[in-house]
Amino acid sequence: MRRIREIEGLRAFLALWVLVGHVLGTAGYTPEMMEGFPLLLVSGRYAVDIFIIISGFVIFLLIDQVRGNYSAYITQRFFRLYPLLFVLFLIAVVLAPLAMQNVTQSGAYHTEKYVENLTYKLDTHNDWLGFNILTHITMLHGMVAEKWVPFVPGAFLDPAWSISLEWQFYLVAPLLFSLAATRGRFARLGVIVACLAAYIMARKILPRVEYGAFLPFHIEFFFFGACSYFIYRHLHNSVIKPDFLFPTAVAAVFMIYFTSGHDFRLFPIALWLVFFALMLEPKESLSHRLIAPIFLNRISLWMGKVSYSIYLLHTLVITLISSVLLSYFDLERGDYFFILFVSTLILTMMFSWLTYRYIEKPGIILGKKLSSRFNKERSK
Repeated sequence: MRRIREIEGLRAFLALWVLVGHVLGTAGYTPEMMEGFPLLLVSGRYAVDIFIIISGFVIFLLIDQVRGNYSAYITQRFFRLYPLLFVLFLIAVVLAPLAMQNVTQSGAYHTEKYVENLTYKLDTHNDWLGFNILTHITMLHGMVAEKWVPFVPGAFLDPAWSISLEWQFYLVAPLLFSLAATRGRFARLGVIVACLAAYIMARKILPRVEYGAFLPFHIEFFFFGACSYFIYRHLHNSVIKPDFLFPTAVAAVFMIYFTSGHDFRLFPIALWLVFFALMLEPKESLSHRLIAPIFLNRISLWMGKVSYSIYLLHTLVITLISSVLLSYFDLERGDYFFILFVSTLILTMMFSWLTYRYIEKPGIILGKKLSSRFNKERSK
């Protein structure tokens, strides 16, 4: 599959955004304490929403370019996600007592109510340990509603809820692509209506799922990403006037932001539109020459390559470092945040390189080998 290198670089910044948000939350900086840009930083869920939009775009690109059989496709996707998730989830289960100890010692940075709620949540994870392990093994833990078993999607390894969401999308994406790209207009309308119906049902009928980890609760972001791919496929080889799309998108986002009273809820879609406009800009445009290097430099591309590891393991690093800081130091909130952030950033990068090299990459290679066998068997 041809990779769009700008997207690789964007993933790096999104993974860092999530990391910063979790460190801020661990140090007791809540959204209620923030405004402006700091509020955006602590709201790492917006970065996850952009990750989801990217997934909709990239998976449709993959399906369109490879056009293999379903077994080959889903095998490759499975081994892209599963090995790292499986290993880190088991480590998170082992570290669960340490996470509980951190919560009981964090009263200097969190309210008593917050500590009580988080303690209850962690106790619930342990009470349903077997069920949590079983659902994570299948990567369907994001489909469990809170009224059935509480707090399953984020059990032990908090970021893993979105991996289940990704997996759910991977399972149905080939069908959605087939209907949208290769069938008649009624099939395309059917896909649009189905996505809209899922969006409405998630907000009116379906029981609550932690983090909205069930596909209908985030269907709009996959939808925007998938639609963006069809626009990209239509326009990226067209003659586009330089320095029109990107400046226009930036101006539109600023106008919407100030018109809406500085509301960040549309920020994921707005940021994606600006980035998408940058991808469509001709390489010789001033916009591309000035902005694209932010995403295309060697550091950004390297971090983008290991962004899955950064995203999934940084909370474990936070648990380890917090344990040391809370047990042996008495720090002011600002000092605690700074030391925790720097230490987490450094160790996460080191561990991410190791997990990418020894877990992610072997899984990717194995998935490709197995999927190629399926394609060979199909061609016989």
